[in-house]
Amino acid sequence: MQDCLDNQIQTVLYIPYFDGDYWPIMIENYIEKLDQEDRRKQEVEDLDDPIESEHPAFFVIRFHNEIPSHPAVNDINDLIECDLMDTGNVFLSFACDKNYEFSSLRRAKFSTMGLLYELHTSTTEKFIYSCNTCRQQCDIRYHCTICEDFDLCEKCYNMKPKHEHNMERPIS
Repeated sequence: MQDCLDNQIQTVLYIPYFDGDYWPIMIENYIEKLDQEDRRKQEVEDLDDPIESEHPAFFVIRFHNEIPSHPAVNDINDLIECDLMDTGNVFLSFACDKNYEFSSLRRAKFSTMGLLYELHTSTTEKFIYSCNTCRQQCDIRYHCTICEDFDLCEKCYNMKPKHEHNMERPIS
């Protein structure tokens, strides 16, 4: 290449080469690629000619209108972690284990209800908390931020005397 630049060679025809050199083979490959591109362009143009002559007979149907711009969704709900929805294989194996089918409307309704129940029960807390004062089961509980395991029910939380530390209601 440097020799070509030094000798100010203007065209490919003036490049000296020997049998088995790299450059002639590469140049021939590029020429072949250009010929193939020209043939493809000609084929596309040949296809356009019949269409152009019959253009008035064609109807143009737009399947999609312009995409309207929607405002961004501000979802205030927290994301729920669910092992069932991690991958498609986990979901499919769950559906097979429970014999859920979606082949008919009746089966799809039943399977959907079963799936929704499973999602609901998998995201709810499975722990049962009891009040440290009255020893009753807590549906609504208040947890001490300092004590390791201290919970109060709503009734005991509202009674006096209050617990000495700050209590907060966990969001479940």
